[in-house]
Amino acid sequence: MLRILLRFIYGSDDQLSLAEQKHLATWRRDYWRSYVPSVFVPASFGLFSGAVALWFLTPNGYQAYATLPVLICSLIMATLCFISLRLPDLAPRAYIPLFSAYTQCILIGYAIAIAVFHHYSDPDYFMMTSVLYAVFGLLILIQIPIYNGWMLFFAIECVGLGMIAWGDDLMSIKGLAWFLIIFLFSSYAVAVNASIHRMMRQNALTDWAKQMLVRQNESLLRQSMEEELALARQLQDSLAPPTALLTCRQGKLRYFQQRHGMTSGDWMAFRELPTGELVVAVADVTGKGLPAAMVAQTIHGLWARMLSQTQFDARQWLGDVNQTLKAMSYSAPHTATLGVLVISDIDITYFSCGHIPALVTHQAGSGLHIQPMMAKGNIVGMYEDLDLVPVTLAFGELAVESIILGTDGIFNQISRIKTKHIQHLLQDLALNGEAALANVDVEDDKMLVVIDRNKPPRLTRRT
Repeated sequence: MLRILLRFIYGSDDQLSLAEQKHLATWRRDYWRSYVPSVFVPASFGLFSGAVALWFLTPNGYQAYATLPVLICSLIMATLCFISLRLPDLAPRAYIPLFSAYTQCILIGYAIAIAVFHHYSDPDYFMMTSVLYAVFGLLILIQIPIYNGWMLFFAIECVGLGMIAWGDDLMSIKGLAWFLIIFLFSSYAVAVNASIHRMMRQNALTDWAKQMLVRQNESLLRQSMEEELALARQLQDSLAPPTALLTCRQGKLRYFQQRHGMTSGDWMAFRELPTGELVVAVADVTGKGLPAAMVAQTIHGLWARMLSQTQFDARQWLGDVNQTLKAMSYSAPHTATLGVLVISDIDITYFSCGHIPALVTHQAGSGLHIQPMMAKGNIVGMYEDLDLVPVTLAFGELAVESIILGTDGIFNQISRIKTKHIQHLLQDLALNGEAALANVDVEDDKMLVVIDRNKPPRLTRRT
């Protein structure tokens, strides 16, 4: 029966989901945390002022008996409120026992005052104290941070204490009128308390619905962005060289790539000229993700435009890339490092626009050695002039086995271009392929091009 009555007064949370119930509990906790300093402190001051007024209104000789309990209880209540303000992170579950305690103090204090006036004073002071009990009891019940069964318990307690303090003439007309007054006051307090919690419940559920809508919109937006990134990655994959292994006149070309995200700012391309020369270009765009991929796409477009030409001028093409990226830099610079290898039958020429050195492996008396090609030049997209200083290495000088060109995701430290590291990397690539790039502990896009050079053909002199 009591459960049905509570559902009728406060509503039921049974039909709510577990997530909604948790959100409702959080909403109630936050509400009472903001409610305590704004309501309980002024209410405590008002109740204490009522006790002081009662002291001065009480005839001499009855002050200690009638008002001292109220004063003591009011001081206890003020102390509890002070404690709650000094502990702003007080757990919500501590609110009920804390403020229930001061509620008991005030109700018991005024009930004692009513009993004292009933036995030791005239009816005027008795009625005045009764009115104070009814009014302050109403305020206490409205402001106390509880609901459901506990609220009904305190309302019944308020009525019960008032009737006990009234004395032994409960069956008189005055006693019946007193019962009706505190009963109606307590009922009104329960109704106000129920309306507050119904409003709180409705606001909490509305806020929950708004949060769910925001989360749904964020989920849809995230899904849309992921789909767009997936399309961008498919587009970038479609622009990659047709095979990871190319056999040409100058040797076998292998390239490996591992993106840091959905899209990459690393780019590479190669072509074989009609003269037999192999041209390899590798770029590392400043930044990561989709913006860097868009700049890499621009570089690829300039490379594609050059494919229709039978000859390749590295200086001219690098200049075109530089001017294009500079022209794109309206609000923010778009820059990249760019390295270009031109490999012929007799030598290697390396052009570098701020790119890391190209590496040449060759056999010497003690084994494998690494020869870096330290070309110079400004990064593309930053300066008007690239100031290119290429470097050329003749095959007759060294027994070249392979040429390596990568990005700083592979060679981000000087120690990584030492012979021991290069040997380990080449062995790992031979065993695991592209998966070997995951063993390079760098949070960046990774790209590596390895050209295993063919043995030079023997040239015969015509007679």
